[in-house]
Amino acid sequence: MLRAGDKLGRRAALALLVSPFAAPIVFGAAGRVQDKPSGPYMDRTKRQMIYDGPGGDEPEPTDLKEVRIGYFGPPDAAHVEGGSFWQGASRAVDEANQAGGYKGLPFGLVPKWSESPWKAGGRMMVELAYVDHVWATIGSIDGISTHIAEQVVAKVQLPLVDPGSTDRSVNAAMVPWMFSCLPNDVSIANALGPHLAREAGADGPVVLVSTSHDERHMAEEFRSWFKAKDPGISRVLEFQPGDDHLEIVARQAVGSKAVLVLGGVADTAAIVKLLRAESGKTLVYAGPSAAKSSFRVAAGGAAEGVRCPLLAQAAPPQWAPGSGLDYAALQSYDAARMVVSSIRSAGLNRFRICRALAKMTPWQGAAGEIRWSALNRNSRPAAAGTIGGGRLEAFGPPA
Repeated sequence: MLRAGDKLGRRAALALLVSPFAAPIVFGAAGRVQDKPSGPYMDRTKRQMIYDGPGGDEPEPTDLKEVRIGYFGPPDAAHVEGGSFWQGASRAVDEANQAGGYKGLPFGLVPKWSESPWKAGGRMMVELAYVDHVWATIGSIDGISTHIAEQVVAKVQLPLVDPGSTDRSVNAAMVPWMFSCLPNDVSIANALGPHLAREAGADGPVVLVSTSHDERHMAEEFRSWFKAKDPGISRVLEFQPGDDHLEIVARQAVGSKAVLVLGGVADTAAIVKLLRAESGKTLVYAGPSAAKSSFRVAAGGAAEGVRCPLLAQAAPPQWAPGSGLDYAALQSYDAARMVVSSIRSAGLNRFRICRALAKMTPWQGAAGEIRWSALNRNSRPAAAGTIGGGRLEAFGPPA
């Protein structure tokens, strides 16, 4: 006698045999059943993500006094990590208001920030969406805070333009509401790797890396780049962010021909000064932190000759030299200009603003071209730069 479970199993098997949606059965040699090879139903990395859902027909509000744009970052020009980003975004909004704003309404930046984004960042992003009623948000200054913002905008359906993250995993969740303006860590490793390998010579480079999120991810991309090289990376030395005893780590790299330092601005500057003092002939490479103007201030004369990624083209003529200008200011300036432009073309509707941002490709900005990949990450490549005379300039092609 058949049990109920046996009948259910037979019914399910019969349904699969007669279903028009069932996968075809392929018989191989000796009558054995073989799986028919097939590709994925859809590969979203081959087609740009664009929000195609409902919501674009909602009318504009009529009782506004300003058009609010969120800013998820420190609203402080003196902030060592994020000050330049704020300067760039503020400048773009000021220029937009001088040009008439939006239908006579001024644009207003609404900043939210916490130095502990894992604790308060999510709540602040929710406030921007539901309390401050912003139409889009610019953010953020690093990978951690951008990851947090990404999780929120996917749920509240709020456009986010990211000017400061190079972590490619930020875009891996395929959120169509998010757009990242900078080249990613792979591009940075590809730009610096050939120079670093050549100058490190037969010993290979020593990597000094912070245990923080962004630096660990970037170090993995450099490990991947050097994996097939001979020699590869000589040693990897880790340190905690803000470590009071960085000299212990730095001294382990003394005497190396070339060193790569991946850390925040303050830690990178401290290590570079220590290396210069004890190992003057060592060639120093660093991550994006060294491309910020705050690094050159913190490192002083020790910054001369440091190689780092070049993430923006030359500044526009209207930007006065020596005004704290760096890639962060230029890229945040572009992010704010893109938001303003999308609002002007799409109107006050988050869904239409998101679609307008997706269509802004290619777009020529102050930092360089923006051309969205399928995952809405800028596909512009990074280049190698070197600090000379207090300025960051292009570093020639590797010999």
